[in-house]
Amino acid sequence: MSSLKNDWEKTGKELGSAFESLGKSLVRSIKSAAKKADEWANEDKTAPTSEEKSDK
Repeated sequence: MSSLKNDWEKTGKELGSAFESLGKSLVRSIKSAAKKADEWANEDKTAPTSEEKSDK
């Protein structure tokens, strides 16, 4: 019985570590996406785009 308990305890710890790693990866991805969105939202509107340059 003790062996089964130890197996489940080990499994629980491994799952906890896996979810921790997944959470950290998601936070890094969201942080990167938020930074890109902020750069996009604050980009300089005075510089002509490639489409505007080809119209001239």
